[in-house]
Formats: sequence, structure tokens, C-alpha cells
Amino acid sequence: MKADTTRSTFKQTKHYSGVLMQQGRVQLDADWNEQIDITGHRIETETIDVIGNCGAPMHNAGFHIVANVNDLTAEEKKLPENQNPPALGANDLLISGGRYYVDGILCENDSIVAYTKQPDLPNPTAVNQAGTYLAYIDVWSRHMTAVEDPSIREVALGGPDTTTRSKTIWQVKLLRVGDANLNANCATVFQAWNDEIAAGTGKLAAKAATSAPSNDPCIVAPGAGYRRLENQHYRVEVHDKGSLGTATFKFSRDNGSIVTKWESQAVNDLTVSNAGRDDVLKFAAGNWVELSDDTSDLLSTPGTLVQLAKVEGNVLTINPASAIPAGPINIANFPMNPKVRRWDMAALVKPNNQNWLDLEAGVQVHFTNGTYKTGDYWLIPARTATADVEWPIDPSTNQPATQLPFGIKHHFCRLAILQLASGTWTKLSDCRNLFPPITELTSLFYISGDGQEALPDPGDLSKLLPLDQPLQAGVANGESPVANAHVQFTVKIGAGQLQATSGTGSSVIATTGADGVATCKWQLDSKTQNQQVEAVLLDATGNPVHLPVRFNANLSVASQVAYDPAKCANLSGARTIQDAIDILCQLDHSGKCCCVTVGKGGEFEMLDEAIKKLLGAGKTDICICLLPGEHRLAGKLVIADKSDQPTLCVRIEGCGPCTKVILDKAPIIVGPARRFQLKNLGMYSEFTHLLEIDGCEEVIVSGCELMRFGWDRAILAIGGAGSIRVTDNSIAAYVPNPPTGTIRFPSAKELRSWADLVDSTETLAEQFAALSPQSLKKTVPKILKAATDTDGATAEQKKRFKAIELAFRDIASDQIENRTAALFRPALLELTSGTALTITDANADVQITDNRIFGGVTLYGPTFQIASAEFTKLAQRVRDKKITINGSGHVAQIRGNILTGLFVSDSITKADPLGANVFSQMTFSENALYDTSNQALAQGINANANRFYSFPDSQVATVSGAFACVVGNSSETPQSLLLYGIPDPKVFLKEAANIFELKSV
Repeated sequence: MKADTTRSTFKQTKHYSGVLMQQGRVQLDADWNEQIDITGHRIETETIDVIGNCGAPMHNAGFHIVANVNDLTAEEKKLPENQNPPALGANDLLISGGRYYVDGILCENDSIVAYTKQPDLPNPTAVNQAGTYLAYIDVWSRHMTAVEDPSIREVALGGPDTTTRSKTIWQVKLLRVGDANLNANCATVFQAWNDEIAAGTGKLAAKAATSAPSNDPCIVAPGAGYRRLENQHYRVEVHDKGSLGTATFKFSRDNGSIVTKWESQAVNDLTVSNAGRDDVLKFAAGNWVELSDDTSDLLSTPGTLVQLAKVEGNVLTINPASAIPAGPINIANFPMNPKVRRWDMAALVKPNNQNWLDLEAGVQVHFTNGTYKTGDYWLIPARTATADVEWPIDPSTNQPATQLPFGIKHHFCRLAILQLASGTWTKLSDCRNLFPPITELTSLFYISGDGQEALPDPGDLSKLLPLDQPLQAGVANGESPVANAHVQFTVKIGAGQLQATSGTGSSVIATTGADGVATCKWQLDSKTQNQQVEAVLLDATGNPVHLPVRFNANLSVASQVAYDPAKCANLSGARTIQDAIDILCQLDHSGKCCCVTVGKGGEFEMLDEAIKKLLGAGKTDICICLLPGEHRLAGKLVIADKSDQPTLCVRIEGCGPCTKVILDKAPIIVGPARRFQLKNLGMYSEFTHLLEIDGCEEVIVSGCELMRFGWDRAILAIGGAGSIRVTDNSIAAYVPNPPTGTIRFPSAKELRSWADLVDSTETLAEQFAALSPQSLKKTVPKILKAATDTDGATAEQKKRFKAIELAFRDIASDQIENRTAALFRPALLELTSGTALTITDANADVQITDNRIFGGVTLYGPTFQIASAEFTKLAQRVRDKKITINGSGHVAQIRGNILTGLFVSDSITKADPLGANVFSQMTFSENALYDTSNQALAQGINANANRFYSFPDSQVATVSGAFACVVGNSSETPQSLLLYGIPDPKVFLKEAANIFELKSV
């Protein structure tokens, strides 16, 4: 900005929001200008934050680059700015009228214009070379004075200028980025583009000169600092672009503001409109002046420098021999508003190193290595009061900071990718980003109702079939629901009927309520298998806006449900349920089907009756289908092959949750056998554990719901197998849920069932939430004493109460005022689960995958888990190589489960040798665990992507083995701890990306 200013004070890093006047004070140009800069920065930053660096309003988007007006959109053709498009010459393009924002700067094209006739890009030529071109917009701010725009001047004042203006300049340019066959789009990286938009990298530093002190006391050191008598605003500007050593610089002590209009020329005499306001701000013999016009300003090219020989009135006589570049000077070469600008250097500055250079009067500058572009400039205020210049200091060196140019700042956005071939333009991509008005951000959303089914009546296909749930679509503006909006629901597929606010029919209109939800009821026809309704949002005139929402529904018929006959040879030709039913209907029912059916209406009424009869008949391949309903077993059921080489294979399969096996007094005991499979049924007991499987070569339990109440034994215990698969089950070890209990915390002696513990949890939580911090501090020690008073308690009760003690000890800490019952109540509730699954040895390959297990999973024995302290000692012995872990040669995969916890049985301490009675490899991944102090022991352990829902500062697990890989695990509380007992952890422990601490035992 070449204006007569004192200084430029805006600094974004100061975060000023405004300039405030005070009464009776001097007003300065710098204050006014800083307010303009603050406001401009605020507007441009906000615009970028809202719409991004490049964007156009959807309904008034400009700068669409097209080869023909017919390539504009229908909406663009209607804009006033795009009426009366100009005729185009060969290879020319059109720039549509409208608006565009570039780095928050508003660019306006008031009328559609040819590329070669842009208002602020002098004489661009049409492209003739075939190739792929990037069309882009270059935006920058041009300083305008009364010389460039005489209308700024107020003639009533008699001539003097007042203020100046800044004008947004936009220029659409074409950059060739490749041949005509280049495959490119708006996101393609072009090196030519990166080079084109690169800013200068050279920097400048400024200071006032200093002088070395004299060693001779009789000699006074010469003066230093800024030495002129006037305050000045120095401008250092790049004249010729290039790198250091090539670039040239000029400077003005008045910010380049001494400029006048060039009226005419008589050989070497240039007549100007004004030779200066006074003796200081005037042109004088010996001055260097720059001859330029709007063309050089808009193209960012340097003008012609020449030295004045003399000045008489308004006539400036030049020395033509001094011209840079050399050559004749003719006003005809400056056709667009010619002007003369004074500069104050003795000659062009052309530094070839980074040394300090004297400008004048003690003002010094130095340039860094880098590139410099014509028009780049720096401003240096110099003040007589301080005999110094105003320039920032680099705090790291305590020397003047080097700074990039203050301007001119160019801003760029891609507009289009085009190809020119055989004289014809083809647009590959429109790179403009369009955004809607905020008032048009009202949107239509799916709420519910999709994917329903209705059961047709084959006897009456004319019936309409109502769906259970209505169709619902929501209308919102941002996060706010829109009431009284109109949503039209229309049947698109099928002959169904709709019912909404407007009535009944194949197309109805529903009005949204205060919650923004529009509701419509839908009845399907009985003949069309797949049916569809479309919902659209209507504007005030009833026209659809926004994208539609579609709802689909189907008829529930057997012919549309797939069937896999792989496990039933009699149904091998069936592909749907309807096919299977048809085949079954044609079978000879005097014979046998693929399985023996048990239940009401089956071949046997009772499961134990069927097993005993089939075993008694010498059957070794038994397949039992349990029909829907309850199957109650009053006593123990034993399924075993007592031969020396068992060949018995048993498969018991139900019909899903509707098949329920109830055990009254005793479990089902399986083994020895060759194979046992339990699938797709529920098994429940209030009095006993469910399954003991021992000595089966292959065991498969899948798709079952197993539930019991009690904690003395595991629900499912498996051992003596070669292969174990427990997949996709729901296993829950619950305790009874009693009536409301006492408020006080019971002691361990009083709690003889977990029912008592659950009973007390609710009231304890309420009690603790109501206590003050002081009362809580007094109460917790009493609870700790009650929880640890375990004389006469069972080993299991002692173990559980130890966990309670740890939970409450946290509450008794100094941070008591920040704790509430919420910290320990979940822990107490979690303790109500028992042992759900036990794998009693490591002599099988085990898969425990995709199960939901409320209760513990225990490995290596039928008894309960080893105490945490004992397991830690065991892990320490492994770490110290006192126990060698060789492994059993079998692997365990525990993946994708939701479970209470993983534990090691205390039987492991009796194993001999211990190291050969654990899995060779255990993969424990993608599980969610809700207990603390989990345990894992194997020769090799991979623990990956598990989630531990633990208490704050708790121990989530202890792992031990010969080697381990612990990666990507997390805990709800990063302060949690995982302990490991691994020999030489630097070699045999791989750990990464865990959200808790790992620490050796």
C-alpha cells in the first residue's frame, strides 16, 4: 500500500478486536487503518471458517469457466450477471458472472465476460497450444489513490487528495499442466501449479546503525542510530525478481507515496499534474523516478526507472541515458493511466550477500537467501525521538528478526480442468465448491419404519396388510427440529395404501410435530413381494426439496427365506424354507427323518428317555432334534460310550430360544465319547450346574443360552478333549435376586449368599451418595473392618470380600471428597457373577469366540481362580526362570467375547510339570472384560485390541509366559495397570499402543 502513512500497526498475534478513541487526543492514520485491518481479518477468517478457503454461494455462483453459454447451468443462465454474453473468438472462454470467495475474500464478477476481456487482466491472449489446462483465479488487493481513480478526490476542496482505497483484484488465468490426453481432475497434484502459486521466500531485517566506541578518550565516537530530522516510513520494494544476487531493490522514505499523473511528453520533458506539495514532498533534480501505468501494476511487472535532470514547475526533465532498462522512453508505451513515482535510493540496490546494507541516515537492512518477486515490499518506520527504527527483535538471538514480505499477498483457487484439442475446449472438471444458504440447510432424515414385514393370507390376496410400526421421517435445521414442515409420502412400488395428516391414499402429506417428526401409516398389498414408499420434503409452494428418504417392506413368505440343506441330505434340493417344507410334506412319514425328534408331538416325549433308548439299542451316531417347548430333566443324565475305543457321536440341537431344557436337581454328564455337539437351545437351572463334559475327543457348543443361579461350580466344564469350540453362546452365572435388605453394610460372616450382597448394594449406594465427605471418612473404616472380618467365611467368600476391601480402600483415600458411590457400586454388582465356563486342562485346541458371558472363564482346572497374590508369585517365578514354560502343544483362541473376566484355576499350582500343562499359544483378542485382576498364563500370549472396563487406578490383568505380544489394548481409565511376568521382557515382550501402564510383577 503506497500511501502517505506514518506506520502499519496491525499485528494478528496481538488479537486486538478494535481500536477505541479517547477524547482530546491526536488522531493518527495508523489507528484508523489498524481498525480496518482488524475488521478485514475478522471477516476473512470467519468466512474461511464457515465455507473453507474456496467457495461460491450455490444460487449466485460466479466464475464458472465454460466454452459456450449453453454449458452454464439452468440456474446460472437466469442470473442477471449472465445476460447478454459476449461473442467469443477462437479458443476463447467465458467467465460467468456471480460471486466467489477466495481465502475469505469476496470476488464479484458483475457481468459474464470473455477470458480475453477481463476488467483487471490487461491483454490476455487466447490459448493456441493443445493440452490440458488448469483454470484458476488469482486474487490480491491493489492500493488505489486519486492518481489511479480521480473520483476519490473531492473537487470542492480545491485539489488535495484525502483518503485512498484498497481494491480487490481478481484475475482468471490458464496454466498448461500437460498434454491433451492427460488424465486429471481437481485433486490432481501439478508441479507447475505449485511453482506458479509459490510465494517469495526471501526475508529482510532492518535496524538503525550502531557505532563502535573509540578507545581514544580524546576522540568522541561518531553518531549512530537514525539521523534524519523527520520521522519517515521507509518502503523497501523488489524491482527485478530473482534470487539473492539477481534481484534488485528500491526504497522510498515516504512509503512510495510521492506520485503524480503523467500528462504528456515532449522528448525528455515530462509534463505532470503536480510536481509536489512542498520542498520535501516534491520531485527534484537527481531523483530516481519510476514510469509506470495500470498495466504494469496489474501484471506485477516493474516500470522504467530514470533519473531526473531538472524540475521546472510541472515539467520533469529526464536523463534518457540513465533509463533502466535502457531504451527510448515514450508515453505511448504506458497507455493505461501513466504516472511518475519518486524513489529515494542513489541507485538500484543489488545485494549479493547477507551483509548489512546502508540505505541512508543510519537505516540498515540485510536480505536472506531466497526468492524475491516484483512488488514484494517491507515497511520500516523510523523515528527521530528514539533515533531508531521500529522493527521486531528475534528473542532467540536478540537481533532484528528476518521477516517475509508484508505484501503483496496473492490468493489462489482452482476453478476448472479443461482440455484443448483441435480448437475445441472440453471441460473435465468444475473445481468450484458451492455452498447453500444457511436458511436452506433444513434437511430430511430417516427416523424409523424401514425393513418391516407383513404376513399375507394366501386365502385372500386382496387384503391390505398393516405394518406394525409407522413410517417416520424427521425434519431439522442443524440440530433443531422443524415443526409444521410438510413431508409427502408416496407409494413407489406396490399397490399399498398410506394414511397421514392429509388423509388416505397412495400419496399423502404428513405435517411434522414439535419434535420435527412426520408420521405415516403404511398398509402393504398382499401380492407384491418387495414394496417401497418415498418421502420428500416440500417447500412452501409444495415443490420437493432435499434428497428423498425411501422405506422398503416385504411380504413374509417362506419362498423368500433361504435354507441351507448341507446338514440334512433328505432336503438337499431345497433352497428356501418353502422348498424344504414342500419336500417334507412329500416324505413317507412311516420312516425316519434326518433326526430323532423329542418333545410334544415328537418321536419321544422326554430327552432322557430318548438318550437311554438309543444308547440301549447300540446307536453310536445319535442326532436329536428338541422341539420347541420345555424339556425338564428330574435327575442326572449320563451320555457315555464305555467301550475301549469310544465311537459315540451325539448331536443335540434345538429350535432356538424356544427350546428350553430345565435341569431340576443334577447336571448332564457327557463322556467318554467321540464327539458331542450342543446347538441352538436354552438350558437353565436354579439348583445345579449344567454340563460336565470329560473325555470327548471333539466338543462343540454353539448358539446356546446357558443360565444358572449359584456359584459353587462352573455352568459348563470341559476337559479331556482334543478339540473344543464354544461359539456364539450366551452364558450367565447368576445369583438369586432377593427382596430389599438392610441399609447397614453387612459383615462377611453375615453374607452367606450373594443374594445378601446384591440386596445391600442399592441401599449402600444411596447411603453413600447422601453422606458428607466428613461422614464418609468416618464410615469407610467401619465398612473396611466389616468387609475384612471373614472368620468362618468360605474360601470363595474370602476371595470376593478381598476385592470389596480393595474397592473401598480407594474410597478411604485422601481424595474422598471426589469419590461417590458410583465408584464402588458397579464393582459390588459385578461380584454377583459366578464361574461360567471352565476348561480343565490344556490338552485340546480351544476356540472361545463371539460369546456373551456373565461370569468368569477359568483355565487349567475345575476349581476357582487362583488368588491374585498367588498368581503374582507364580508370574515372578516364571520371570525369574524358576519355572520353564514349554507348553502342551495346543493353542487357545479367545476372541470377540463379552465376559466378566479371564482367570487361572488354583489347580495349576499342583500341576507337574506346571510348564507343560498350559497352552503353547493363547490368542486373546477383541474381548471386553468387566472384572479386574484378570489372569493369563501360556507359553506364548497374544493380547490384542481388548477393552478392560476397570475401576480407576486398578490392576486390569496379570499375564505370564515365555513370551508375549500386548498391542492395542485399552482401559476406561488410562491410570490402570497390567502386570507381566516374562523372562527378559526386552526380547520376549512386544508392546505398543496400549492405553494403560505395563509393569513387571
